[in-house]
Amino acid sequence: MPPISLIFDSTALQGSLDPPSQALLALERLANHNQITLSVPDIVRREVASQERDFLNSHLAELTKSLQQVRERLDSADRVVLDNARVLVDQLGSSSRSAGRLTAIDRWIARVGAISIPVEPAHFSSALEDYFSGAPPFRQLRSRDDLPDALILGAVKSLCASRGAVVFVSADKRLREAAATLPSVEAHATPRDAMASATIQHLVQAANAVENLDLLRRILSTTPPSVVRFVGEHLSDAANYQRIESPFIPDDNNEGHLDSLDVTTDVQLLPDRLEFLGAGTVLIPFEVPCEALVSYAIFKADYYCLDDDRTAGISISDLNDHYFDAQECLQGTAYATLSLELPNIDLSAQPYTEAALQAAVMAAALEIEALERVVIDDPEA
Repeated sequence: MPPISLIFDSTALQGSLDPPSQALLALERLANHNQITLSVPDIVRREVASQERDFLNSHLAELTKSLQQVRERLDSADRVVLDNARVLVDQLGSSSRSAGRLTAIDRWIARVGAISIPVEPAHFSSALEDYFSGAPPFRQLRSRDDLPDALILGAVKSLCASRGAVVFVSADKRLREAAATLPSVEAHATPRDAMASATIQHLVQAANAVENLDLLRRILSTTPPSVVRFVGEHLSDAANYQRIESPFIPDDNNEGHLDSLDVTTDVQLLPDRLEFLGAGTVLIPFEVPCEALVSYAIFKADYYCLDDDRTAGISISDLNDHYFDAQECLQGTAYATLSLELPNIDLSAQPYTEAALQAAVMAAALEIEALERVVIDDPEA
């Protein structure tokens, strides 16, 4: 029996299942090697599944509405084609509402062999005690909205009693802190945080891995040309209309959205913060100077108060009577994380030569794991 059980809250799995994040894949690999057990309370499984169904139903309803609006502008021949598309949308809607449909979390549980923890009478008893006492995860006495979290905490308690060491993953701060007070429970906000913890890392990083990672850090202290090219071609894709905050964005809330991101070739990898995810996969943070195309809303009076040099670089159009819709290129620095999957390499299996790892880095499969933030420079500096 693996020494550690890892249990997920719904907030830790949302957006990480399809496709699975690198950190989640790394935890799956540990489970496949019988080093950890993955567990999901049934109430979490049902919550994530229902959220997926709600998402599909909402977007399919919007699609149906849009198709109807388009249909009204078509001639009879084109309407026949569109009606066939509407039939397919209706079929998708029926499928999404089917009780027997497997959702992303159902497929994930089946694929990795995760244990589904049913809601038991003991979980209700524990939840009711906390409900009337106002103990965490309840915000206050008799806070009914927190009952689902209390049932999840009950599942964590029962797992502690039966399995010993437990790692609990939840982005819900109140629930995470409540779980952390339990004996033999370690709590983290994300699968990536759990993966980076000493508890999990000691299962991953054998002596060979430590030696190989030290060598890999030295190799990556100089950014390979393949990484420079990849970042230049793909970092903008990760922006994806991402929200950005900066005191230099003249929006009422000093925020806007990234429309695009152009980067220089000065990509600085940060090998001291390299994270090992098992086998030949690593995450490495990096920073790079960039030019960010930012869109934001600006109060018209605020716009006319800006210096002429600043307004010359801002494209505007009327948003309403009081605001302009603005777009501006701003200089700054992008901070992101790169995933490298080294081909035919298992860093914990054997020691590698510098030449072997150098060749593997040059042939690595690269992916932008996350664009953490973009820090905008003072336009007037």
